[in-house]
Amino acid sequence: MARYASPPARSTSRTNQILILVLVSALVVLSLPTCVLLAFGMLPSWVAYFVDRSHGRYAFRCVAGINITGVAPYALGLWAKDHSLMDAVNMLVDPVSLTVMYGTAGMGWLLYLGMPPVVGTFLNIAAQRRIRELQETQTDLIAEWGEAVASGGYASAAYQADEQPSDDEEMDDDEFEDDDEEDEIVE
Repeated sequence: MARYASPPARSTSRTNQILILVLVSALVVLSLPTCVLLAFGMLPSWVAYFVDRSHGRYAFRCVAGINITGVAPYALGLWAKDHSLMDAVNMLVDPVSLTVMYGTAGMGWLLYLGMPPVVGTFLNIAAQRRIRELQETQTDLIAEWGEAVASGGYASAAYQADEQPSDDEEMDDDEFEDDDEEDEIVE
């Protein structure tokens, strides 16, 4: 059987890294004030990226997604003005703007840390409700079919019935005697 050679995954990854590096370099040259604002305003997101080693990097996703909502108004304000480095630095040293930017990142961390217990509670409540419904169904079945349904008595009774003939199927001793007579005649 012929094996197909797959293209090396590293070349695609390497190409993506080079492309990202070129784009970031161009962005820094063309829009330095925005890059400075994003670099410092999104600092909690970068920390979450390097701290979170899980497969999907869900901490980074939660923190960055909400952190960008705290940085975006200031980036839009920077673009609406003269887009200078001094305006970006003034926004970064303003305690209110830093509180908004880092506060939204804190909300992202709260979302990341707080949602699993909330979801677990809802799943537990749904499972308990399902158990209650199944118990009610079981009670109805026991009322209709008897206690053997719950203990599996019908299954074992049916199994035993297959091994032993019922009253209708019992053979008379006369039938066995007739078979013996036929055997004697044949000999």
